[in-house]
Amino acid sequence: MAHKIKDVNESLEKIKSEASGLGLRVGEVAGPAELVTLTTTLNRETDSFLDSSEVVGRKHEVSKIVSLLVGASSRQDFSVITIVGMAGLGKTTLAKMVCKEAEKQKLFDVTLWVCVSDIFDDRKILGGILQSINVNAGGLSNIDAIIKHLCEKLRTKRVLLILDDVWNEESGKWESLRRRLRMISESSGNCVVVTTRKEQVASIMETSLMHRHDPKKLSDNECWSIIKEKAFGDADANVPYNLAVIGKEIAVKCGGLPLVAKVLGGTMRFKIEEAEWLSIKNSRLWDSVGENNEILPILKLSFDHLPTAFLKRCYAYCATFPKDFLMKKEQLIQLWMAQGFLQEDQAKDIHMEDVGDEYFNILLTNSLFQDVERNELRDIVSCKMHDAVHDLAQFVSRSETLIHGDDSSKDISHIRHLNLIDDKEILVKLGQTGVKTLRTLFSEVDVFDKLSWAFKRLRVLNLSDSYIRTLPASIRKLKHLRYLNLSETPISVLPRSITELYNLQTLILLQCYFLQQLPKGVENLISLRQFYFDSPNLVPALIGRLTSLRALTMFNVWIDTSTSWLWSCKSLQNFILCNCHDLSYFPEDLGGFITGLTKLWIGGFSEELEEFPNFSFIQYCCASLENLRLIGWDKLKSLPHQLQHLTSLKKLEILNFHGVEALPEWLQNLSSLHTLYIKDCKNLKYLPSEEAMKCLINLQKLEILECPLLGKR
Repeated sequence: MAHKIKDVNESLEKIKSEASGLGLRVGEVAGPAELVTLTTTLNRETDSFLDSSEVVGRKHEVSKIVSLLVGASSRQDFSVITIVGMAGLGKTTLAKMVCKEAEKQKLFDVTLWVCVSDIFDDRKILGGILQSINVNAGGLSNIDAIIKHLCEKLRTKRVLLILDDVWNEESGKWESLRRRLRMISESSGNCVVVTTRKEQVASIMETSLMHRHDPKKLSDNECWSIIKEKAFGDADANVPYNLAVIGKEIAVKCGGLPLVAKVLGGTMRFKIEEAEWLSIKNSRLWDSVGENNEILPILKLSFDHLPTAFLKRCYAYCATFPKDFLMKKEQLIQLWMAQGFLQEDQAKDIHMEDVGDEYFNILLTNSLFQDVERNELRDIVSCKMHDAVHDLAQFVSRSETLIHGDDSSKDISHIRHLNLIDDKEILVKLGQTGVKTLRTLFSEVDVFDKLSWAFKRLRVLNLSDSYIRTLPASIRKLKHLRYLNLSETPISVLPRSITELYNLQTLILLQCYFLQQLPKGVENLISLRQFYFDSPNLVPALIGRLTSLRALTMFNVWIDTSTSWLWSCKSLQNFILCNCHDLSYFPEDLGGFITGLTKLWIGGFSEELEEFPNFSFIQYCCASLENLRLIGWDKLKSLPHQLQHLTSLKKLEILNFHGVEALPEWLQNLSSLHTLYIKDCKNLKYLPSEEAMKCLINLQKLEILECPLLGKR
């Protein structure tokens, strides 16, 4: 086939030159220095990109703080530089920019980041440092063991440590932590950068007043620049005159705070009428800002202008998580779904998951979510909330939500969402009074051991990472339960009564290493939509009877003759196989397979195979497939030819096909394709010909990464 394909240099140049005519955005081809082995489809990378709204007016301040870091290079002790200012001023963003510049100049061997927030605890902070170095060591609880591991990693390293959002005013706690930091690294020139709202915190921790930085407020023009970018997608956009006049007045009201400008700019993105902009400018909430310039009333403007009541409830629900919590997008949507916040329209083929995805994107656009993390394909998998935005979520849900660290004397009789973690005082109160209104319970302790279990209206039960070993048969009483997560628990047996949870939508059983099988009757979970597991022992024998199942995610399993059950999942739309040890069996007769499958991810083929397993089912049973991800192996020389029949395919992702030297000409048959993503194909030399590429008339994005031979050519 290679002789039919033109030299990649010529082909790429012509494709680039005609990109606008084809409606095509061509990604960069990575060079050999960027080659990284893909180990799993769920690898994550932190999105360190700072959009222009986050860097407006800060370059000089970054240089100033970096100069302080350089000046501290001769000190034996940890030098401490503080960044002090009110909420929303951009302290955390400034610290991020300092980290980037320090890494660029190679001032330190290691850069570490820990969000401290309300609880200043040596074990928590040092454990966070260790987990940022080695994610598998995050479970250590003994502080001596943590210090030992840190000493092994950091003793001879120059360290930059960021302690973000510190509130502790007790000097003794800081002295204790500093003493332990000295034990960990013996190098000179170590530095700590602290962000805090409180001057008293800075006075306790900073090396000297010369090591304190007070970020300046932005100018009105800089705030207007941020608003324009968020509202119109471009800081240089041509804004209608009437809206520009109003927008500039709103920018003045932002008080120089970038967070306020970002959030309001995101809100205004969905407003196109002058009256809508005026309603923001003239809101009485601006009059609620006190002498301390607290921004909560201003941020509430964004909340008030969210388009639906259900979306407001989705945002308020996020107060169930602690500050700086990494919220997984997929899990968040499942939790919203369990609470009944997502209304689907079957007549228009709009499902709850689709509505949840839209809501997530709106909250992200409004800057109510930030710090997104993406997988290797740049899909968002998680996010965080700014601490001031989290304060707002707590404020609007204050009568319904209780989280670990809140006032334990608070009246809990009307609480709907409870995250008690290991709060034993709250457990006692629950045992005494019960909570008939409770809808959500997150716990890392065995609540069944302490409580009589009368939470009959519970919709969400998350016991992941708890020490629970058994579930009582009385769990059948939770008739309204829609979300159950038992991941990373030592539970060994599930009671038969769990099969009576007829409203259950999401069941997550990942890393349940002691759980050997599911109880008989799991097929009775007729509302189950999402099922995650990573043990072949947990495959339900009659899974085909789960008529609501839309997403099935299987890790570390085998596809062989014993898994013929799979082909009877007629309602399945998203099918993900990750780290599969063998995919040697695909039956030829798949008449019972689902015909509505839209997403299929397959990876982890046996490296001994020299050709694809039987993929004829793709041709005959996946006519509606829109998203296909394939992860290959070294010995495979070509892509399965059956792919050319996927006329509905919109997104094709090809990863780890190290034996493939040329992409086939028949790719031109995928006329609906709008995204082609190729990564980590180390021997790939040729793209399809220019003529073939021109046949992809709907292609909008071509991205090629970590293909070194293409890079050389």
